Amino acid sequence: SSAATEFKPFQGTGSLLNKRFQQINVMAEGGMATIIKALDTLTGKEVCIKTNRIGGPNPDQYCLDKIRYEIEILRNCNHPNIVKYVDYFEIATDVNVKSYLVIEFIPGKNLRELFITSRAAEAQVRKWSLQLLSALDYLHKTGYIHRDINPKNILLKNDDIVLIDFGIGSKVKPGEIQTAVGTEGYAPYEQKEAKEPHADARSDIFSLAATMYFLLQGHPPNTLDIHYGRITSMLEKTGVSPQLSNIVGKSLNLDPTKRFQSAMEMGQALQGI
Repeated sequence: SSAATEFKPFQGTGSLLNKRFQQINVMAEGGMATIIKALDTLTGKEVCIKTNRIGGPNPDQYCLDKIRYEIEILRNCNHPNIVKYVDYFEIATDVNVKSYLVIEFIPGKNLRELFITSRAAEAQVRKWSLQLLSALDYLHKTGYIHRDINPKNILLKNDDIVLIDFGIGSKVKPGEIQTAVGTEGYAPYEQKEAKEPHADARSDIFSLAATMYFLLQGHPPNTLDIHYGRITSMLEKTGVSPQLSNIVGKSLNLDPTKRFQSAMEMGQALQGI
């Protein structure tokens, strides 16, 4: 029967996946994927295994496509601030296909968990933003955009940040109408709200700036403040330096042509303060 041949993502503690990865526990289950913590028996290191959900809230094919896309992006990436790719494999049965992405395990918390009740110092925000901009510059030059930069998708590893979750990443296709995606409060208007949604490098710059705003204020920027161009003054009122306030304000402009036009340009402005 189909029930007998359906492949379960988690086979119990100790069982080997692909004759190499010893499963430890399920870390999380989202709408599109299950995250399993495992031990790589080849290296002795702990890893994360991300696998597409079957029978979840999203269509099975959609979940499979997303994880395959994330594999395509990450297997070609090598940057200190982008989560490290380890391996991938697929296991097919007569009823479905399970795709497995193996990435490094990062024990630290994400920026949302760390700063939901406290504020980050300006020097910290500047340092982490420069690291993120370096990762984005690298990613954009490979022809991809992330489309979901927000505090939950940034982990702290020692005192450096690592960008994760490339599941809704995309090839940069100028002018092409795309599916509206992104996280509320962090995705720009043109990517999530527009009648004909589209995103490019400047959309990631907006999401990065919204993340900076969160670190400085403890919550994402208010849509009305963005709409009326009040971000810079709002930050200055709470004691953020005029230079940093200006950089965040410019990057959160509703109009992509008025933002920094590349991660490198924004990085140069940040380095100059």
